[in-house]
Amino acid sequence: MDKLSSAATAVAATSAVAMLRRENQSLDSAAAVLTAALSLVPLIFNPAMKARHHAELAAEFKRVLADAERAGQHWTAAQCDAFAARIIEIEAAEPAPLGGLIADCQNQMELAAGNTKAANISPWGHAMKHFFDFTPPRAS
Repeated sequence: MDKLSSAATAVAATSAVAMLRRENQSLDSAAAVLTAALSLVPLIFNPAMKARHHAELAAEFKRVLADAERAGQHWTAAQCDAFAARIIEIEAAEPAPLGGLIADCQNQMELAAGNTKAANISPWGHAMKHFFDFTPPRAS
């Protein structure tokens, strides 16, 4: 997302500069608005920071897995408790789950199981489920 928005901003900025050399002022305004809007994407969503945070959490989970492997096949109750506590600590640092994304995953599982009742997710909700948190209404 970060690289995509940066690339789109670069293209829009290049277009804006080219249009500044032309006489059509409405195209200049549109290019300027597009450039400004695209440059806000990294500020609002901050995908680079989210990706780094996700990578750090994934590394922490892998460290717990490595420690569990080092402990061998037969764990004591204290070792089990320690591994569980570390996993809970890592999960506590995770961002809140996105309601629309969870609802879509649950819909897919329910449909695969033959259930026809699912959450009502609008086309706009499907498009935005990875970016914004919302809870779609359940089917009745």
